[in-house]
Amino acid sequence: MSLKYRGVNLASYAFDEAPPFEYGKTYVMPGFDVQTGTVWNGGSLDYFVSKGMNCFPLQFQWELAQPSDYGELDETYMGRIDRFIDECAKRNVTVVLTPHNFAKRYGKPMNVDQCMGLWSYMADRYGNKPNVLFDLMCEPAAIKVEAWVGIVNKVALLLRARGYNRPIIICLGGYAGARSFNETWYGEKSSTALLRITDKNVIFNVHQYNDENWSGEFPNGETTNDPKADLLTLTTWARTNGKKLWLGEFGAPNTARSRVAIADTLLVLDMHSDVWQGFAWWAAGPWFKGYKLSIEPEGGVDKPQMAWLAPYLVAPAPEKTEAEKLATWVKAELATIRTSRVAQAALTRELVTALDEDIDDLTQMSNEVDSKAWLK
Repeated sequence: MSLKYRGVNLASYAFDEAPPFEYGKTYVMPGFDVQTGTVWNGGSLDYFVSKGMNCFPLQFQWELAQPSDYGELDETYMGRIDRFIDECAKRNVTVVLTPHNFAKRYGKPMNVDQCMGLWSYMADRYGNKPNVLFDLMCEPAAIKVEAWVGIVNKVALLLRARGYNRPIIICLGGYAGARSFNETWYGEKSSTALLRITDKNVIFNVHQYNDENWSGEFPNGETTNDPKADLLTLTTWARTNGKKLWLGEFGAPNTARSRVAIADTLLVLDMHSDVWQGFAWWAAGPWFKGYKLSIEPEGGVDKPQMAWLAPYLVAPAPEKTEAEKLATWVKAELATIRTSRVAQAALTRELVTALDEDIDDLTQMSNEVDSKAWLK
């Protein structure tokens, strides 16, 4: 399996765009109890890791993370993210942090200073966490793509200056749709505007839903569009321009046509893994049970869509029992002993050969000395 990042968006920590915000009513944190947000229970993290997922986009609410412009981060809100990141590190999986704000701040279009004010704190807090990637903004539809490119360039310089050296994830313009890649309702085409991003270590975040209006709402509960053409257009653009892509949102309800569309989507990604870095299904989380695109397990039962993803997931090897660990250690020790004995035997043979040669030399020298003495 050649796709690097394989996962699901763990949503629920960012729902309402404007206050009032209240834990347990307007948002909950994956991995924590839904009543108070103070007790870590892991949620479904271990479930998805056991299925072979290794990447979890975690959307957060900007206003909750940083209540005041340019102000410090809220420790209670961010403390849960800290714990989630640490738990993911223990499981050797990646967390993608992204503000789920559509380029808005308290309902108004954001500006570059506000965005830099957020990411300066985020870089200081998580820049040295090797299992964390930064996705600068989910679906920046509230601003023109030209403005988005300008913000990205300045934030990228800030992150690099702060020591963040991993890939920066950047959404396409508008709602990041593959379908709208060459459209202009959000300003200049993404296909031309994004080429002005100057940082070389970026991954472009693409969203793709195949319902009747490409929105992901699936109003009639069915897939009606074919994903291949749009994804292949993006693939060609990325390869031509030396860019990397990531399918950061996709999903479908459980229907036969949807299953075919998802299979086609994943096949395109896998066949062009030099360009596509991976995927993240939309969505799962404590409040996504009953949602038609959700793969959050219910009652310990897999959602049908998990079977669609399974061929592209790599489940970790099961934990060895103590007896198996002991047997592995014994085999390793025996191999070491055998290797040592072989080496000792080889060394002994070399010493014997060397000694024989020295004895021959000494014998010859002795004979020569005796000969000279006789001649005298």
